[in-house]
Amino acid sequence: MLWQQMPALLAFVARAHIMHRMLYRPSLVRVAQVALGLLAIAYLLYAAVHVRQLLAFPFPLDYGEGPLVAQVERLRAGVPIWRLYADPEHAPFLIVNYPPLYLVLTAMLTPLTGSVLIAGRLLSLVATLAAMGAIALLARPGATTASPTVRRTSWLLVLLFLAIPIVREWSALMRVDLLGLALGLWGLVVLVHPPLPSLRRVVVAGLLLTASLFVKPSLLAAPLAASAWLAWQALPALIDARQTLPGRRRRRRYADRLPLYRLVVLGLTLGLAGGLTLLAMQWASQGWFALHVVAANANRWDAELALQFWVQQIRLRWALAAAALLVAFAGLALMRRTPVATAEAELDASPSRSSSRTLPRSAVEREPGGEVRWPRSSFQLALLYTLAGFLTALGVGKVGAYSNYFLELYAGLIWLIALAPSLIRCWLPWRGPLFYGLLVLALAYYPPLWHADQLRPATLVEPLKPRFVFGRHGLLTDARRQAEVLAAQTRVGTVLATTVQAAGPVVLTDMPGVAAAAGVTSRLQAFEMRQLLDQGLADETALLHELANGTLPLVIIDYLGNWLSPGVVELVQRRYAHDGSLGTFDLYRPIATGPAYPLDGELVLGDTALRLTSYAIVPSVGQIYEPGELVTLTLLWQRTAMPPSNDDLSVVVDLAALDGGIVATSTRELLYGIYPPSRWPTDATVEHMHPFEVPTNLPPGSYQIKVSLVDAEGVSADVILPTPLAVAPQGGQYVAATDYMVPGVMWAAWTNLGGLERLGWPLTPLVPFDWGRLQCFERLCLELRGNAVTPRPSGTTLYLAETRRSTTCRDGAPSPDGLCPAMAEAAARIALPGTPVSGEMWHGDRIVQWTTHTRFERPLNDEAVMLGRLGAETLRLPPGQRYRWP
Repeated sequence: MLWQQMPALLAFVARAHIMHRMLYRPSLVRVAQVALGLLAIAYLLYAAVHVRQLLAFPFPLDYGEGPLVAQVERLRAGVPIWRLYADPEHAPFLIVNYPPLYLVLTAMLTPLTGSVLIAGRLLSLVATLAAMGAIALLARPGATTASPTVRRTSWLLVLLFLAIPIVREWSALMRVDLLGLALGLWGLVVLVHPPLPSLRRVVVAGLLLTASLFVKPSLLAAPLAASAWLAWQALPALIDARQTLPGRRRRRRYADRLPLYRLVVLGLTLGLAGGLTLLAMQWASQGWFALHVVAANANRWDAELALQFWVQQIRLRWALAAAALLVAFAGLALMRRTPVATAEAELDASPSRSSSRTLPRSAVEREPGGEVRWPRSSFQLALLYTLAGFLTALGVGKVGAYSNYFLELYAGLIWLIALAPSLIRCWLPWRGPLFYGLLVLALAYYPPLWHADQLRPATLVEPLKPRFVFGRHGLLTDARRQAEVLAAQTRVGTVLATTVQAAGPVVLTDMPGVAAAAGVTSRLQAFEMRQLLDQGLADETALLHELANGTLPLVIIDYLGNWLSPGVVELVQRRYAHDGSLGTFDLYRPIATGPAYPLDGELVLGDTALRLTSYAIVPSVGQIYEPGELVTLTLLWQRTAMPPSNDDLSVVVDLAALDGGIVATSTRELLYGIYPPSRWPTDATVEHMHPFEVPTNLPPGSYQIKVSLVDAEGVSADVILPTPLAVAPQGGQYVAATDYMVPGVMWAAWTNLGGLERLGWPLTPLVPFDWGRLQCFERLCLELRGNAVTPRPSGTTLYLAETRRSTTCRDGAPSPDGLCPAMAEAAARIALPGTPVSGEMWHGDRIVQWTTHTRFERPLNDEAVMLGRLGAETLRLPPGQRYRWP
């Protein structure tokens, strides 16, 4: 019967269970470990390629590198460190929003590399490796009898730190974060490891933690974890002291009081070293240090932004967090099962009264397999560090933040994970396969860094879908894409640096690295200055004055509106105009004003008195202006000594016949409403540019220009400019399709170069710059320099940023002029195709070939060859948006 077979059945089940433990589970762990090792090797190779490519890239790659390069260059020029922290509204317009330690170390390293940028990146790389070494030391098995397999596995798990995207990306960028992280972790290493005497070790640890804060003050996880851990160790002594009966003094040994001494010494070290250094820098910088380091970093916290970051990170790294959580549960369970009486696990195991020279011993856990030791103190510290890292990661909602706010949290997770070989085997071994399976799952997919069709990395706004590590779109593909993008950015950066140097010595850009790479001064550190402006701690009046007068010769914009104030954006669009692009950057130059004519007229409205000192009119490209042409008028104003109480003023420009009849009117707010007269410096000239169009149906003749100053109530004062405006047809053409006028000289060139088929419709008015005139059409831009109209070599410029390049033709050998066979026929009927600068290649869904002036395009399923819209691409206008000037 069945019950008679039960003993044999139970024996069979027992043997099967033993075989399962001996064969099946270890094999699962081994398979997972091998898979994890392969993934780790792939990520390490990917990180090595990433580092090599970035160390060879000679230009700042992201926003944060630019200010650091400029600051270190100032140090190397002999400026004392405390003078870097000066009034940011005066030259060199720096906002040094980090303490000076990273800057000083980079300046010391620069003579060895010959480049500030490479020195800063090498410092970040060394700091990354140092942080990994610190985690490995903190997570090493507590028992000297730990098996080599356990030690090797622990080291392997530490290497996973480089698989974290933000660690890999910033390990070779000139950013302060990883140095601060490494110093904090090494402070913890010194705190818990021999051979220094205990109190001296605490002092050294405190100095390292202070150094970490003087790299980046928001890296609080290490100081918080160290303080909490020492308080944890001192808690039994504090409880014992409170339990002593009143009136009875207990004689306590030095070893009993040592944990409390450690906590006090750490607090004093942090307070004295950090506080005295802070006070010294504040005093030496004449009170500016706090504004740079504290106020410029006090950005608004956005809950929606924080949620976006957390959702993104959880989707990518949930398995890694789950593995660390499994280790945390294992450690907490062991702590509950470990007898409190195991005094050797506490800090003060040494019999010496003066010091403790041995590492705190772990509690002993007795199991059927024998005696096993686990790193109890390291687990406690790792748990506290991870919790503190979670708190600092909440700051990711700060406007302008990036995933570097998760660095401490990720370091804590890796630290816990590296403890697993010493903990998992002590706490229900079947969790081993689950643990390693979670790590494999965490690393099996990765977020690509680079867009496939842009010169930009992926962002929080435009994240890329995670891809499998191996395969067609794996890490190797992303590494190749990075090489292509960096090569394109190197070509663009080289030309851009030359352009900026020629315009210098001071330019305006929203990406300070552009100015730093060219060795010129950036007039504005856009993001940090915006934070100060929003807090009312800075004033941009001087900058608005310079922009209004067109003083800055060049404005380089990555994204108009990206951290720039509305006033700056408005002036860039009204006083400056887009003059082409290089890669991802738009170039704006001041509009030419033409010759100035003096005019001594005072326009008084109540208590508002402004003096119109002179005016300027840009001459027409022909003999005289023609109907439909744009007239660029600039009015130069001064205010009286008393500031006006009424800033709501408008400028009205009337084009009138000589008998007084008004034929056209143009109204604009004075200085576009963003730079009112009450903010003008006394007796300083301020330019108000006021372009207006001559009506297309205006009869030939001579006309006069009347300028009126009007307040909100309609009260006005006016003056007639003495220069008449002659108008007559000059062969130009108004194009109703795009609502732009093409003057006679440009229209003749447009017709000779192929007209509508070759150039397309106009996309801009004829824009006057100091170098000449520019008018862009759909497929080509025309430049007027002197009396000669020539096509702008947009093909050459735009091809600089092309990541997919070729020197061969797909179907046969090129013709003698270098054109591929499919393109040569089209070139025979197109005027000025230019000299080929490439072979044939893929460009979206088409096969293209670039020349100096055009791009031939052939759809895959069509033999017809078309021309690329290089004029529109040069302007980089968003869909449906017109040219921003006038």
